[in-house]
Amino acid sequence: MRNGLFSTQLVLRGLRARLNQRWWVLIVAVSTLALGVVELLALNRFASREITWAYPIGFDQAYYGLQAFQVCDSVQNRGFVTTALAYLTNPNPQGRLLQFQGALVCSIFGPGWQWLLNINFLYLLLLQSFTCYAAWYVGERRLRWALLSLGLLLALDATYFWAGGVMDFRLDFAALCLYGMFIAAAIRSRVFTSRPWSLVAGAIAAMLVCLRTLSLTYLVGVMASMIVYLLLFRPTAFGARLKNLGLASLLIVTLAITVTAPQLPALYHYYWVGHFSGQEPDLRAHQLGLSDLWGHLIFYPQSLLRTHLGTVFLTTSLLLLTAAAAIRFRKQPGPLPDVANYEVRRDSLVFCLLALVVPLVVLTSDVSKSIVVAGITTSAVVWLVLLSMMGLAGRRLSHGMLGVVLAIGVFIVGSGYTSWQLSRHLQMRSERAQVQQLLNAYDHIWSTTVRMGKSQPLGLSVLGLHEYLVAGVVDFLSYARHHDLLDLKEELGHSIFAITLDDAVAKINRSAFVITTSEDSTGVLATPFERTLAPLRQQLTDYVREHFIFVTRFEFRHVWHELYRRPFPLLLGTSGDWVMADGLVVYIAEEDKRKTSRLVLRGTSDMSRVPGLSVSARARTDGVDGPERPVPVDLSVNGNDYTISIGLAGLTQGAGPLHLNLSFSKYFTLGNGRAGADVRKLVIRTPDERSLRSDP
Repeated sequence: MRNGLFSTQLVLRGLRARLNQRWWVLIVAVSTLALGVVELLALNRFASREITWAYPIGFDQAYYGLQAFQVCDSVQNRGFVTTALAYLTNPNPQGRLLQFQGALVCSIFGPGWQWLLNINFLYLLLLQSFTCYAAWYVGERRLRWALLSLGLLLALDATYFWAGGVMDFRLDFAALCLYGMFIAAAIRSRVFTSRPWSLVAGAIAAMLVCLRTLSLTYLVGVMASMIVYLLLFRPTAFGARLKNLGLASLLIVTLAITVTAPQLPALYHYYWVGHFSGQEPDLRAHQLGLSDLWGHLIFYPQSLLRTHLGTVFLTTSLLLLTAAAAIRFRKQPGPLPDVANYEVRRDSLVFCLLALVVPLVVLTSDVSKSIVVAGITTSAVVWLVLLSMMGLAGRRLSHGMLGVVLAIGVFIVGSGYTSWQLSRHLQMRSERAQVQQLLNAYDHIWSTTVRMGKSQPLGLSVLGLHEYLVAGVVDFLSYARHHDLLDLKEELGHSIFAITLDDAVAKINRSAFVITTSEDSTGVLATPFERTLAPLRQQLTDYVREHFIFVTRFEFRHVWHELYRRPFPLLLGTSGDWVMADGLVVYIAEEDKRKTSRLVLRGTSDMSRVPGLSVSARARTDGVDGPERPVPVDLSVNGNDYTISIGLAGLTQGAGPLHLNLSFSKYFTLGNGRAGADVRKLVIRTPDERSLRSDP
């Protein structure tokens, strides 16, 4: 009887323990979900208040965001499968995963800059989740280690750096998160002891290659170095770990070959020519003040410490390591029992050290430096701090109240720093009035381009080099704000290389819009383009004012800008893409006609259907009911290409718009008398080019 009662008590205790454990797991899960929701809401609130109302800072963000919008537009118009096949087969040397994810989100929720940024927000939450779980697991399944890791992640400067941070839709932040998730998965696998987690690490690394192709160099270096390490030291379970590491590496390499093989020519031109053999690397290095070997060697370590880790993280980490060292040596100088096997802890430290050093070595070998890219290594530093603490005083921190106090303190510091970051105001907010003028200028470009259609060379030239005045930014905002893809071409002011007067004029003549600039008040001419533009600025400005039409004037950051547009005609009376036998009306606004002396219409049609075609024109300048006067017309045909040229001498002065009524001597029909067939009287296809020119 007593034995039965005792057994019943043991069962009840076991059930109570299980229930308590399940309640504890439920509490942790609900708390984690609540923290994630709060963080996501805070990120979105900051983005809408400080970021997405303005313009995308930096060319890269506009470039990648525009790629996502283009794919989104194609999905809506051509379907998912067709778009995916076309996108995956087109050259894209930097990477393609982030843009495709952005396109899918915009296809579901609607195009918008904020939806693109939510991709970054989700990557941040995934990085925090992976890191906390791995820290909990290797820290004897103690929540304090998860809380410590989260606090350290929240204290990083890299997350909120103006370029490549969570509020910047470019590849850098998503790559930072995936690289951190790869490190966390490798740590969770006990440095490739667990095969399932080794394969998870390999899958995450493969995603990273799809997102940013250049990351392959980091991953190959880390994995190859780890294989060499295992072969040299032969730790416990050496054979199994080497096999798991090989499988993970095979997964990475297989996908990498699949992704990069079609990209080899584009990779060569973008990275080798653009970063090593061309003129651009030296120019970029000069802009950053790098002129000697020592400057190149310390650039990325300094960038990592100052820009991406930051004072709060470094101070917190130093205090934690000091506390762990004091705990270890306070009573007992010898080794302490630890939360993890000594070899696994040592191997984890080696792996994290490689994950830190290899990317820095690869980046340093590139002459063309960037203040953004070193941030990818921040997770490796977080893990080095955590593993060092575990090695110094792991068990005492895992089982004593001091560990709880430290974890809560670090979490409060990280949460407070993140809260401060998300409550501050950025410089753009203080410039709101000027930014709004800039956005109004963008809207002028958008509305005018919609009216122009595809009849003009849609280029944008800028008499200066400003990151807020580039074709990609205008295109990006046009789709984000109005859901229209303009497809503006980059002409003058989109390159750092030197120009000549003839090159500049040629680029301007290929432009639908030109933005002139006053001289920068700083007087800094940092690039060959700016140095060669300076003596030509006034001459080019006069040329633009003579041949283009003024739209608006605005000031931004102590530089005055004037926006000009190309004069263009409107065609009335077409049917679809055909000119009809009833004739064609060309409307030229008053301000446009004063900048021109000739109208040129060019197109392609089946001219054999209208042999011997002739064109006549009559002009009217006094409104719809005013008198008409004949105008000489020249029609030239070369095969199926036609050109209609009309001189406007004597018609471009005076008030009011100009109407040109074009009549045609022949027409044809496609129907041939069949029931239900097309019975329209057709002449030629609508001209593709419709330009107003100013003859010398």
